[in-house]
Formats: sequence, structure tokens, C-alpha cells
Amino acid sequence: MLDQAFTNVVIEIANECDIPRYEHAVLGPGRIHELLAQARALTRRGQRLLAGTSFTRRLLPPDAVVAASDFVLLHGNGIDEPAGIADRVEAVRARSTHHAMPILYNEDDHYDFDRPENHFTAALSRRAGWGFFDPGDAAGGGHAFGDYANGFQNPPVDWRIATPRKQAFFTFIREITGGAAH
Repeated sequence: MLDQAFTNVVIEIANECDIPRYEHAVLGPGRIHELLAQARALTRRGQRLLAGTSFTRRLLPPDAVVAASDFVLLHGNGIDEPAGIADRVEAVRARSTHHAMPILYNEDDHYDFDRPENHFTAALSRRAGWGFFDPGDAAGGGHAFGDYANGFQNPPVDWRIATPRKQAFFTFIREITGGAAH
């Protein structure tokens, strides 16, 4: 990445590092900060990688992970109320090792864009980002990789805004940003 001089790139060392399916302890919450430090130490021509890791709702990032990160990635899946989204942002900021950095929900399967309070607005109310997790619609009722169609999350990705969920999301974005309708 650094050799190609790409900009606006961040590295997520492990997605949902607190899920116990990783075989190597260094990929788990107790040691992932070691890999974050290694990634951040790599430099080329005065540039370095921006690195973080994501956590599910199971754990908040430990102090060592917050200290070693350029950004904090959280997931909203499994959090039922918007207040829980805001509370987690505040809990990360309350960490003794927290420093000025972005906090982002990079995966959340709660939509409710038609409600005045939803997970997206809760994140924004705490100056945190929120990422649209759109698995698409189940095709055949299964949950295996590739059993979904029309989403942004699973291949094959359908980039058209042709489902009610995508339309609701982009309408909501237009409303909160004051964008013009087309």
C-alpha cells in the first residue's frame, strides 16, 4: 500500500477480532495491539499506514487496543436500542488511553431510517461515523456465503440502488445532509 503511494486508505487488521474463531492469539483482543503497532511502524517516504481493528458488541476495545489504534471500529449488530450505540461511543472515549481519533460503526444491521431516532442518528449524535451494512435479501433462505442477492456486503455486489432498504438509506442521507432530490 505504501509503495503504491495510495492515499485515503485505512487498514483493518482483523474484522471482529473478539470472535473466538481466529486460530492465533495475536489476532484476538488481548494481543491485536501488537499487530496494530507493527502496521503503524511501517513507513515509506515519510508516510505510514493508518490501522485499527473492529469489535462486535461483545467487547469494547481494551485500553491497549485504543492506545495502538488510529481509529476505533465498532459493530452495531445485536444492539437493539439506539441509546446503546451512543453509550458505546462514550465508553470508548472514556478509556484512559483514548486519544483524538475517529470512531466508526463500520457494520450495523439496524436500519429504521423512517424513525427519528435510529442507530445512524445515535452515532452521529456522538460525532461517530456509521456504516451501512447491507447483506441484501436472502436468496433461497440460507445464510452461507453468497446466499444473498442485491446487497452491498456479499459478493456478487449489486451497486444499483434498487432495493427498498438501499433507497431508504440514500433518501435518509439526502435528508440529513440537505442534499437535493433528483
